Amino acid sequence: MDVYPPQEDTRLMLSVIDELVKPGMKVLDIGTGSGVLGLRAKELGAQVTAVDINPSAVKEARKLGLNAVQSDLFSNVSGKYDAIIFNPPYLELSGEELRGEPIETALHGGRRGREVLDRFLETAGEHLTKNGFAIFLQAEFNGVDETEKKLNSLGFNYRILKTKYVPMEGNLVVLKIWRKSDGH
Repeated sequence: MDVYPPQEDTRLMLSVIDELVKPGMKVLDIGTGSGVLGLRAKELGAQVTAVDINPSAVKEARKLGLNAVQSDLFSNVSGKYDAIIFNPPYLELSGEELRGEPIETALHGGRRGREVLDRFLETAGEHLTKNGFAIFLQAEFNGVDETEKKLNSLGFNYRILKTKYVPMEGNLVVLKIWRKSDGH
């Protein structure tokens, strides 16, 4: 399979989507992978755009009936969204583990597993509506404190919504962010 299959991190994100996504919302699913997060948002009545750098993931998302676009994070995304969903890659794979295969791209978050997340955080605010928010997952070993400092410097409020221990990965944390100028 050339697409990241749903795992514990996906199930954790699904529980948050169930709580936060409402009918009529405009939702962007970044790094859609198997498409299950975007599909859940669509089932809840949202208008969903799904993006992924992996063309196989885009193809899978389209099979699920999602509007899907190939994009490296926001590179081919325009417009603003009420909610942005992101389950980023959070592992740092070594050279021998990283062969350039699409599935490795879905797992490799760059140095310390943070590079993709940091790139996302730096541009997410540009794609949020006035009262929009983003929800994303990160592994605790990637440095939640570092993420909190980055969010403050970028003008975001944040709240940790859920934490779950996953064997071999440690604690996974789901955060909700919104611009400080917006209410929540």
